Amino acid sequence: MRRPRTLFIPTGDEIIARKNWLADSKPKSGTVAESNSLFIESSFKSWGYDIDVSKILPDDAEILEEHVLKAVEEYDLVLVGAGSAKGRRDHTLEVFEHAGEIVFRWLRMKPGRPAMAAKISGTPVICLPGFPMSTAVVLWSLVFPLLNMLSSKAGKQEDLIRQAIGCICTWDTKLLVPHSSPAGIREWLRVKTARVGGQIYCWALTSGASVLWALAEADGIALLPASALECEKGTDVPVWMTRDVDLDKRILFQGSDDPAIQLLATPIRRRGGELVSRAVGSMGGLAALGRGECHLAAAHLLDESDGTYNDSFIKRFSNGRKWERILVFYRMQGIIVQKGNPKNIHSFEDLCSCDLVFSNRQPGAGTRVLFDHLLKQCNKAPSDIKGYEQQCTTHMEAANRVYTGLADATLGIKSAADALGLDFVPLAEEPYELVIPSEYMEHPAIKALIDSLKDEGWRKKVENMGGYRWTD
Repeated sequence: MRRPRTLFIPTGDEIIARKNWLADSKPKSGTVAESNSLFIESSFKSWGYDIDVSKILPDDAEILEEHVLKAVEEYDLVLVGAGSAKGRRDHTLEVFEHAGEIVFRWLRMKPGRPAMAAKISGTPVICLPGFPMSTAVVLWSLVFPLLNMLSSKAGKQEDLIRQAIGCICTWDTKLLVPHSSPAGIREWLRVKTARVGGQIYCWALTSGASVLWALAEADGIALLPASALECEKGTDVPVWMTRDVDLDKRILFQGSDDPAIQLLATPIRRRGGELVSRAVGSMGGLAALGRGECHLAAAHLLDESDGTYNDSFIKRFSNGRKWERILVFYRMQGIIVQKGNPKNIHSFEDLCSCDLVFSNRQPGAGTRVLFDHLLKQCNKAPSDIKGYEQQCTTHMEAANRVYTGLADATLGIKSAADALGLDFVPLAEEPYELVIPSEYMEHPAIKALIDSLKDEGWRKKVENMGGYRWTD
């Protein structure tokens, strides 16, 4: 049998050819480079099939129908990019209904729900949703099995999907954190894995359909059944691994967020180890360490009773076990405000008295603990702060809300303010400590981490970020 011929037709007034978009130093607001064809072409090549890509079509029903009718005469399968929603510029459904017979519209899966298909002049035509992750899962679950059917190749659905995503093996894991899945919907999770204390855990990365970063970062894919709904922590989850991972050389970090710690990944890798991390706040990190769910944590928790940092919290969560402590650096905490400080915030008292929107951190974060302490000193209640209930899990997320104008101020580290060109009002210098159970001190990746703390290249990058002071 000859291999089926496929055409991909990208559509959308906002879609710009990649070459033109990249060549424009100031792309027009609301436009985006046509990038889905890169992933589609790469997928087809890895599967051993050919695909052609047409020019980008505008949001015009007549033009789209003309090209689809021509394509079904020349190709065995036609893929239309986007136009599956209900907006006034989404014409794919209209074209499918007028030119042929609708096979289905929308699927009970996430992402990829807006997908639809039609039979036009006897040829299957599939509409791929515009978001890249939605495109990916429709390719895996519909397009690849269809290509095999058109090639007279047999195969069970699950085996075909495993082949489509490039699965190299399946691991039996347990969920590290609870996960809520939509009722009656099969959900595709991009997951990361780590082994702690003999147990292999997995956790979901960013789930947005517009985010391809998580797919590149993931170790594998987990497909939750429609009956999953509320998956408790510890739920058994099979993971289709798409990356070769050496768990013996990987350590899981949970704790206080800091961009300097993320930069350690490279020097650790050069020394034969691997660091994966979850920003869960200082309290969350120590709690996870106490439950045996990570190899190390980081904290900068202020004890209001005596002004010390971390001591009482480590004593509480370690429950008598021996935990080693490494003081990495001191870092400056303060108020991050918009460029030029338009609200004239020069002290914490100003922050409390101004009519502004504040962006907060999640409960248990060391920065949240400091903020609540300063509120008490000013005799202010959380309800007095507009935006107190906003929760950001990283310094950069909170600072970005200020940068984009969604908030007037946040509490955070100086390096986050400097990274976005924001103004900074210093308030306190805090110690930032790594906490490691003694039994992991001989782990090869822990050794690589400790050695990396002396890495001159890493230290230079940290110094350039601003707001850090070394302990030696």
